[in-house]
Amino acid sequence: MKNSPAVLLLVVSFSAFVVYTGMYGFRKPFTVGLYESWAFFGISYKVCLVIAQVVGYMISKFIGINIIASMDPRNRIKGILFCILFAWFALFLFAIVPAPYNIICMFLNGLPLGMVFGLVFGFLEGRKTTEILGAFLASSFIFASGLAKTVGKWLLLSFDIHDFWMPFIAGGIFLIPLLFA
Repeated sequence: MKNSPAVLLLVVSFSAFVVYTGMYGFRKPFTVGLYESWAFFGISYKVCLVIAQVVGYMISKFIGINIIASMDPRNRIKGILFCILFAWFALFLFAIVPAPYNIICMFLNGLPLGMVFGLVFGFLEGRKTTEILGAFLASSFIFASGLAKTVGKWLLLSFDIHDFWMPFIAGGIFLIPLLFA
């Protein structure tokens, strides 16, 4: 049973699912914040935050093409940890830098997160079961977004945490299972 291909498939699928779900804990919780009293050049502050993060995420995809393709496979775990910790540090800066200047922190948060999928998928590709493993990884998109937002909302409502600190604290919660996986 220990060397069973089915067990390996389940363990690898579960690990990829948990790691990518953990990444969403650094990407999505801020979206449940209200940021009602803020605006930037007449635009909703929350809209500015989403745009900043998505632009960082998009640029990351282009940067990642070169970085991930040239990365030694033995460094993928370090790469994932670097991306997550960089994104978490950006959330810390988001909490301490005054608005609206902290919008740039959300851009910095998105920059490394766009590479996590490629780093995780690097462990899955080239196997006989790549399509199955990829399906498990892709299913995390649906689950993870809702979970990350739920944790963010729970922090806001249950602990009266400020909207600017909530994403950093939520990231800390998601870091634990991510490191385990």
